[in-house]
Amino acid sequence: RRYSELWKDMRNELKSAEQFEIHIFGGRWGLACNCIHMLDIIDFITGSDCNELHIRQMNISPNVIDSKRQGYKEVFGMVSGECGNCTNFTISCYDSNLPFEISIITPEAKYLIDEDISKFERIGIDGSIVEKKYMPAYVSELTKLIVNDIFNNQECKLSKYEKSASFHLEYIKPLIK
Repeated sequence: RRYSELWKDMRNELKSAEQFEIHIFGGRWGLACNCIHMLDIIDFITGSDCNELHIRQMNISPNVIDSKRQGYKEVFGMVSGECGNCTNFTISCYDSNLPFEISIITPEAKYLIDEDISKFERIGIDGSIVEKKYMPAYVSELTKLIVNDIFNNQECKLSKYEKSASFHLEYIKPLIK
C-alpha cells in the first residue's frame, strides 16, 4: 500500500488535517495475519516518523479458527488505538461476509475506500461528492519498483525494519494475552 497511488494521494490529502479517524472493517479478511498491514497504512497516512502508534484496546473473540493457510490460525475481533494525528482508529474483522471497507473521517470530509472494487469516494461537509476509480497496486507489479528503489537509491518506501518491529510488538503483545 505504501507504493499505491491511492494511499500516497490519501497521505497528501490528510497532511493538513489536524486530526482524523480511520475505521477498517469487514468479514473474514484475516485479523491475525493482516492487521499489521492495516497498522502500517495508518502510520503511513499520518506521516508519523516516530513510534507514535499505540493500541489502546483489543477485543478478540474466544473462537480461534483454522486459517485458509494450512497450519495457521485466525481470529475475529477489534483493535483500536491512535497514531499521530489519527486520534482514533478501529480495525475490525467479523465472522461474516461483510465487505472490506475503509472509512476515514476528518472535520472537513469523509473518505470511503473499497479496495475490492478499486473505488474511492470523498464526501465534503458541503455535500459535494467526488468519486474515483483507481488502479490497484498488485505486489507482482510493485516488486520491480521496490527492487529498483533498493538498487538505485539504497532504500525503498516500505517500512523500515525498526518501525515494522515496533508495530509487530505493539500488536502481538496484547494478541498473545
